[in-house]
Amino acid sequence: AYFHVSRFSADAAHELRTPLTIIRGELELVAAGEKQPEDVERAFSNALEEMTRLSALVDNLITLSRMESMWGKRTHAAVDLKELAEETMEQMNLLAVEKEISLARPEGPNVVVAGDRERLKQILVNLIDNAIKFTPDGGHISVSVGVEGENGFVAVEDSGIGIDPAHQERVFDRFYRV
Repeated sequence: AYFHVSRFSADAAHELRTPLTIIRGELELVAAGEKQPEDVERAFSNALEEMTRLSALVDNLITLSRMESMWGKRTHAAVDLKELAEETMEQMNLLAVEKEISLARPEGPNVVVAGDRERLKQILVNLIDNAIKFTPDGGHISVSVGVEGENGFVAVEDSGIGIDPAHQERVFDRFYRV
């Protein structure tokens, strides 16, 4: 458990360091009066952008911490993956419509698994949200549900840029970004 907490802390510190460094640098230059008036607006804009990124990182860290602390402590119940995918896609459809992205109803059979419905939904929301973010306007996103061996699965596929094969093995590493 100590190694796990230590790794979490190291990962968190690494991810938080960059936006904090940028914010500090921009604000120090403004405070020292070393920026021209036209650059001050850009400096504040950069600082606000990094603050937004920092807030998102903190939210993600809190979520990750909660998920890890609850792992194994929650009782698993029967969850219909197709029903969960349909519900999640309906709720996220407005984001897709804004970008004129087609978000079709999930394909595949009803698959019931034992799991934590809220955590599974959170994962689906993240996957679909990323698909919407990285799919160009007018694109499409499809979700399929199925069974592979003894496991149920949900697959999210989009017409976005994809992930470079050199990075594909690392996408499940904590905080890894391409």
